[in-house]
Amino acid sequence: MRNHEFWVKEDWGLYPPLRGPHKADVVVVGGGLTGMTTALWLCKAGLRVILLEAETLACGATARCAGMLSLTNRMMQEKLEKQRGVETAGAFLRSQMTSFGAIRSLAEEAEDGFDWQDADAGIVAVSRRKDISGEAAALRRAGAAADEDSTIRTPLPGAGAFSLRNMATLHPIKYFRYLTQAATKLGLRIFEHSRVMALETNLAQTRQGIVTAPYIVIATGYPIINVPGWYFIRLQQRRRTLIPLAGAPAFEGMYFDATGRYGLRRWQDGMLLQLDGGVVGTAREDALTQYDRHYASYLGNAQAAGVYEGAETFSADGLPYIGAYSHKTPNVFVATGYGGNGLLGSMTAARLISARVLGLTEDSAYVFSGQRTGNSVLLSECAAAAAIAGQYIGSMTHLFAPRCPHMGCKLTYSRERRLWECPCHGSRFDDIGHLINAPAVEDVLIRRRR
Repeated sequence: MRNHEFWVKEDWGLYPPLRGPHKADVVVVGGGLTGMTTALWLCKAGLRVILLEAETLACGATARCAGMLSLTNRMMQEKLEKQRGVETAGAFLRSQMTSFGAIRSLAEEAEDGFDWQDADAGIVAVSRRKDISGEAAALRRAGAAADEDSTIRTPLPGAGAFSLRNMATLHPIKYFRYLTQAATKLGLRIFEHSRVMALETNLAQTRQGIVTAPYIVIATGYPIINVPGWYFIRLQQRRRTLIPLAGAPAFEGMYFDATGRYGLRRWQDGMLLQLDGGVVGTAREDALTQYDRHYASYLGNAQAAGVYEGAETFSADGLPYIGAYSHKTPNVFVATGYGGNGLLGSMTAARLISARVLGLTEDSAYVFSGQRTGNSVLLSECAAAAAIAGQYIGSMTHLFAPRCPHMGCKLTYSRERRLWECPCHGSRFDDIGHLINAPAVEDVLIRRRR
């Protein structure tokens, strides 16, 4: 079976489960990077904050974060300009820059600096070099240092590449630990093994306790509330696998495939390779097979030192959903759809949501709003809804498969991964039915056929 946590966290799992009634100014649901960063920002403002984590802190996407800090990890800026205009595209990238600067400032404060290393980020296009020029120009228009350079030496082949200068790599768990320590010093109360089973506009309920608060932040990766918001027809979960490679050839910086197929960085005496594994619940080439067939020969046939698989959430139009959950619930907030760029996405969420709670204005908030409008947004969301509907219908052909407790889709089973996966919304369960990730909030009953 594939592992789910790459980074070691021996000193964690120290917080009690929630029991009985509690009150707070804000309750944060989810103990990953988004939840902890948002909790810290709110604690800095003097608010009483309670954080609820279903398992243990940083056990989800944070445990497989590759630690690559880049303004973008694929080509999307030029497309964003065309679909939503130069102003919106510029506001998006400037918000990313602000979040990058905020993380850099925290690294400068920390004793270990989170193992921060300045590094250029190369975006590599496999087939069409002209796409590189347009994307680099769009990034420069928004203020990024994007340089197209024919001399860029990419570890993996491509028709062309450009560099984003002055990006960085860091150690995600050292960063997360710093956030946790800083927040608890400011009064954050953390409860682990406290899965939220039900939510109201001012209440979060677990199996053994309740928190009432005027503000709620849903930071669970994939939102666990279906209505209002309807994020379950606007989001897609894709498999993301982190493969550490030992003894790989040296190279400088970090690299991303322009279409999101891979990310690559140096790590200790080898490297970390992050691979896209397709939509959760659909058939796709095994990650190790994918590495052996498409990448190993270019990376010195370096040996994989493990396989760490999880899921990342993608929005319909490529931008995160950050802000009020819906028009009807202005005090309930969502942060999701980072598209694999969770380091910057989590900081952006912390900035925007804390500003909203405090009644402050943030110029870029409209870019990330879950209620954003426009023809391009509508078309993207309609396409996403159609794809999910198709997956739902397709799931019905698995006559003897168990049903996902989220919305009743038939689960698919991967023998290689020893996982049950929902092809509709991406919930994942181990082979005995224990829940691994949202939007489901309960285990699934597995009945073995005789």
